[in-house]
Amino acid sequence: MDTLLAIVLIGGVGMGAFGGMAGLDGMLRRHLYVDGEFNTLMILAAICGTMVRVAWFHIPYFNIVYGPGKVIRKVLLGNIPNPGKR
Repeated sequence: MDTLLAIVLIGGVGMGAFGGMAGLDGMLRRHLYVDGEFNTLMILAAICGTMVRVAWFHIPYFNIVYGPGKVIRKVLLGNIPNPGKR
C-alpha cells in the first residue's frame, strides 16, 4: 500500500506542478494550442496524470481480480495429495 500512496502522491503533485508551470507561462484553460507552445509541460502533466489513474484504478482492480484466484488455487492445490510422495 505504501507504493500505491507514493505513486499517487508523485503523480498528483507532478500533474499539479507541470500544469501550474504551464499556467504561469501563460497557458489558458479550455483553449487549444496547436503550435506546441506548451507541449513539453502538458506531456509531463499527462504522464503524471496517468500515474494517478494507474494507481487508483488498475492496481486495485488487478488485486481484486487476481487475489482471490491465488487464494483459491492455494487452498485447492494445497489439499490435493502429491501422488509422487509416499
